Amino acid sequence: MSNSEIAALFEELADLMELAGENYFKIRAYRNAAETIRGLSAPLKEMPPMEIGELPGIGKAITDKIASALESGAFPTLVKWRQTGYASLRPLAGFDGVSIELLRRMIKDLSLNSLDDLKKTFDDGAFDAYKKVDSKMKKSIKEHLMVNHG
Repeated sequence: MSNSEIAALFEELADLMELAGENYFKIRAYRNAAETIRGLSAPLKEMPPMEIGELPGIGKAITDKIASALESGAFPTLVKWRQTGYASLRPLAGFDGVSIELLRRMIKDLSLNSLDDLKKTFDDGAFDAYKKVDSKMKKSIKEHLMVNHG
């Protein structure tokens, strides 16, 4: 795996944890790790674990996750988070102005745990009544979901 691919794994984990409202400091640590990894000139796969652990913002737990990613393409914590409903909602982030922060607010305010929950809010009118998203964005989100997620 390339450094950018490994950094993307940490960003994905941070996004999923943020959507779930998890500990801010852990989320920040994963985002910082991703930034550090992206900024490396040497490939992680060529660095000894001890050297990786000495990088800014990279401790033992993150070093272990990097080793696992290099070996298998992912790490257990991310695999676990990918099995949550938040993983189905994450692709909306970045779509037509939907930020992680807005998506997290929608998850909290509309009691969403999955993409299916969001689709149910279309049927019961809760999404249309939601005031923190303008009508143009609501229409765009609905159309996107209907086209891409049936």
